[in-house]
Amino acid sequence: MAQVDRPQSFQQRPEFRTRIWYFLVVVLVASVFCVAAAVVPDPRGFGTHEQLGLPPCLVMTWCNHRCPHCGMTTSFAWLVRGDFANAWHCNSGGPVLAGMMVITASWCLVVSVTGRWWLTDRPFERLIPLVLIFVGYLTVSWIIREYLIS
Repeated sequence: MAQVDRPQSFQQRPEFRTRIWYFLVVVLVASVFCVAAAVVPDPRGFGTHEQLGLPPCLVMTWCNHRCPHCGMTTSFAWLVRGDFANAWHCNSGGPVLAGMMVITASWCLVVSVTGRWWLTDRPFERLIPLVLIFVGYLTVSWIIREYLIS
């Protein structure tokens, strides 16, 4: 069988400390989904985070408008219950962020368990553009939701 030439950096294995950090990312993502399963989605479509002892959204309190993140916890709570439509309705960024989190956690799990890079050995070079695209999407969807639809 022919040897596949891989970039020099791919031939290096991630350090043990790096693998621990990636595994902690997996635990953090799993924890977010566990918390989402533990709370009851607020029927208003936002405010579910208040069940965790967090204060109401200041933007909503001061301006009577939802901020770009309003409804995100509620969206996650609906999503873990399998209700994609309500999740999307509360905050369309919720299902998108959840998908990004699952993909990221899956990658981190593979790298942390196998000790080998998978698909890329430069995760931040791949992740940063995705995060910027997500922030842009969240901002545009918020403007549409708050100022064009309502």
